[in-house]
Amino acid sequence: MRTRKHKKEYDRYQETIDDSCVFCELRSGQKRVLSETKSHWVTKNLFGYDTWDGHAVIEHLMLVPKRHVTSLADLKQAELTEFAMEIARLESSGYSVYSRAPNNGSRSIAHVHTHLIKLGGKPKKFMFFTRKPYIMISR
Repeated sequence: MRTRKHKKEYDRYQETIDDSCVFCELRSGQKRVLSETKSHWVTKNLFGYDTWDGHAVIEHLMLVPKRHVTSLADLKQAELTEFAMEIARLESSGYSVYSRAPNNGSRSIAHVHTHLIKLGGKPKKFMFFTRKPYIMISR
């Protein structure tokens, strides 16, 4: 979940993008690309979550196939193997793994991408969230 401020920033960004795929535009050497394999990018989420599973989010990365696919089922065997190895590497470094199914209504970009979320600190003692109006309060 994002704070109200970060949600507004994300919504404004969503209004500026056209029908092109933002993940297909990733390239080696870009500031947000942290590493790459033969078939995948590890990238910083420009609009990362602030809270996940009741904890503060320290870092929010994404694993993105270089080839435009809308489902993990569309990956070739070599890409899928590389994907699993990269997920295992990042998970062992403390990242939680989350991905939305192709038909999930809250998936904002068709190009498949897997969220890698590193949590920190103690769990929040209190959280209150409403979608409309967008309010998130946590302590």
